[in-house]
Amino acid sequence: MKTKAVIFLLIISIIFFIFSVGFAEFFILEPYSSSFFIPNTNRLIPPGKIIEPSPVVFTRLKTLSDIKNDLILDEVDFIEANLGEMKMRFYKSGEVLKEYSILTKGKEDSWSETPAGLFKIIKKHRIAYSILGDVYMPFHMTFIGEYSIHGEPYEQDGTPLDRLFTSGCLNIKDEDAKELFNLTEVGLPLLVLEDDFENDDFQYSIPETISPDPEVSAESYLAADLKNNNIFLEKEADLLFPLDSITDLMTAIVASENSVLAFDKKKTTQVHISENSLLPQGATPGIEIDKTYTYFELLYPLLIASSNDAAESLALRFGRAKFVQMMNDRASSIGMINTKFIDAYGGSEVNVSSAEELFYLARYLLNNRYWLLEISRGKVFENFGEISFKNLENTNPFNDSADYIGGQVSEGTNGLKNSVLLFNFKINNEIRPIAIILLASENVEKDTSEIINWIRLNFEHNNE
Repeated sequence: MKTKAVIFLLIISIIFFIFSVGFAEFFILEPYSSSFFIPNTNRLIPPGKIIEPSPVVFTRLKTLSDIKNDLILDEVDFIEANLGEMKMRFYKSGEVLKEYSILTKGKEDSWSETPAGLFKIIKKHRIAYSILGDVYMPFHMTFIGEYSIHGEPYEQDGTPLDRLFTSGCLNIKDEDAKELFNLTEVGLPLLVLEDDFENDDFQYSIPETISPDPEVSAESYLAADLKNNNIFLEKEADLLFPLDSITDLMTAIVASENSVLAFDKKKTTQVHISENSLLPQGATPGIEIDKTYTYFELLYPLLIASSNDAAESLALRFGRAKFVQMMNDRASSIGMINTKFIDAYGGSEVNVSSAEELFYLARYLLNNRYWLLEISRGKVFENFGEISFKNLENTNPFNDSADYIGGQVSEGTNGLKNSVLLFNFKINNEIRPIAIILLASENVEKDTSEIINWIRLNFEHNNE
C-alpha cells in the first residue's frame, strides 16, 4: 500500500512538472515548415531588449532561387533561364543535361523587360512572325503573352538580322534553339531567374534598444525589405483577406505582359468599350461606350482611380475567363500560390491574398514593371501616343511624399482598407526600398505612418 502511494505521488509530481514548464517545451516539438514558404517565425529582435550592436538576423521571404532548389530536389524536368549569367539550362530529372548561352534578353527597366518567375511553355512553332519587329523567328516557344524563347531572327527573304533584336524575348543560337525545341514539350516548366530577386548582401545594424512594435489597426500587415527580403514587422501575414481593388495591380501586370506596346500607336493593343465594360459598380469619367483606347491608356484610370470599368474593359479584350485565368497563373508564377482571383477589378470577396504573398507582387513590380508603379503615382508617359486620362485625382495619402515609390490603396464594403505601398528609406547611407502592406486596416495613412516612423526610429541611423 505504501509503495502504491509513493508511485501515485511520483506520477502527480511528473504531471505537475510538465504543465509548469510547458507541454511543448517538455517534448521539444519541431516547428512546421512549409514546402514553399520559409516559415514566418516572427522577427528575431524582441521589442525593447538591450543587445550589443551587430548585424540583424531577420526572417527572410522566399526567392526565385528557392523555387529552383525545390524543382531540383523534386527531380523535375525544367528549363532555367538565368538572366544574370545569360545562360539557359535544360534539366532532366533535376540534373543539368544541356547548357546554352542567351544572346539577348529584354532591356532591364524598359517597357519590354523579360518577365521573371516560374512559367510553362504554352505554345511551340517551328517558325513564328513578329508583327512588332517585322521579322521571322525560328524554333519559337512561348511562355507568357508576347514573350518566348527562339532562335536568331531573320528578314522575310531569309537574311539574318545584322543586329541582335528582341522586344523582351530570349534569343539563343539557331542550333541551340533547334536542340532545345526538340527536347521541350508543351507544359514544361520554365524558371526565369533575375539577380534583382535574390538577397543582396546589405546588413542592418541593431541599435542598443529596439522600441516596442507600433500600434497598428490592420488585422494583417507586413513590412519587409524588397532587396534582401528581410522582415521588419509582421502580423498574421499568411492569412488570406479579400483584396478589393488591390486586384488592379495584377490586372495591370497581366495586361502589360499580354499586349503589344509600340511607338506606332496603331500597333499597340486596342481596347473597345462595350456596354459590358461598364457593368461593374462605379463610373470613370472619360470611359464611354463605343470609344477605343490603347490598353496602355487604360492603365492610368486603373492604377490611379482604381477604375472598375478600366479593369473590366481590359479583361474583356482577352475574354474575361481567359484573362482571370492568366491572372491566377501569373500570381502562381511569382510565388503567390494561395492567391485567388475570379474577376479583374476586386468586386468579389473571393479575390483573396495574404500580406506575405502581396510582398512577392510588390517585389515583382519593383524589379520588372517599375513603370507601372510610376503610373500609379500619376507620371504621364507619352512615348506611345497621347494619353486620354491626364487629370485623374490621386487620393493616395502618400502620393506627394518624396520617398514614395508607388502602389495601391483600396476600400472594401466593410469600410476597412487594404494597401500595398512602396517607400525608399536611407539606411547606413544606402537607399533601401521597403514594402508596407496592410490588410483590413481602419486607417491606412495612420497605420503606414506608424510603421514608417518605427523603421526610421530603429534603423535610419549611421547616415552622413
